[in-house]
Amino acid sequence: MSAAHARPRHHFDEALLIDYAAGNLPETLSILVATHLSLCPACRAAVADAEAVGGALLEALAPEALAPEALDRVLARLDDEAPEEDAPEAPGAGGLPAPLRAYLGDDLKVLDWQQLAPGVDKVPLTPLSNIPWRPEEAVCLVRLQPGAVAPRHGHTGNEVTVIVRGGLADGSGDYELGDALIVDAGVTHAPVGLPGEPCLCLVYLEAPLLPIGDDHVASI
Repeated sequence: MSAAHARPRHHFDEALLIDYAAGNLPETLSILVATHLSLCPACRAAVADAEAVGGALLEALAPEALAPEALDRVLARLDDEAPEEDAPEAPGAGGLPAPLRAYLGDDLKVLDWQQLAPGVDKVPLTPLSNIPWRPEEAVCLVRLQPGAVAPRHGHTGNEVTVIVRGGLADGSGDYELGDALIVDAGVTHAPVGLPGEPCLCLVYLEAPLLPIGDDHVASI
């Protein structure tokens, strides 16, 4: 990765980060956001601010009702005391961010890789909590070799991707370390691994993929 791309350029929107800070996201999406945060100091600072706002508002609610100007005062205080942007968190020895190591460990060689297409493999994640994921959902670590093309597919639900290593390109642009990519239902694409090291990406599917043509992948 070049110096110009040392920090993520594609991020989750503010509403999703606030939901994460408030603990309102399901485990499936929380994995994606936590992984992005581990690689994106700017979004990590934004989540810290959101958590601070929530904590300050809770303090202001007791023992009397919140004054109309209380939120403005809290936001102003955060602006005055904004922390300096820190560096991305260091990955483990195997290169995986801490949120992923909790699910997969840190040795990519021992993972049970399943081939989706030539040069494209996956490892499914399973819940750590005691709350099962919806049957139509899936979260996988996907590996694309440089130049490998994922079979063209559509979506019956949203697809969310965070780049963990290397990079990929699709019709919307190039995505590299830490970048977040959200593909809406109905979109068709065929991501390709960028030159260099293999691309590792964490992928969440809200619903199964839509097969297109004879050379397709029906699900991850």
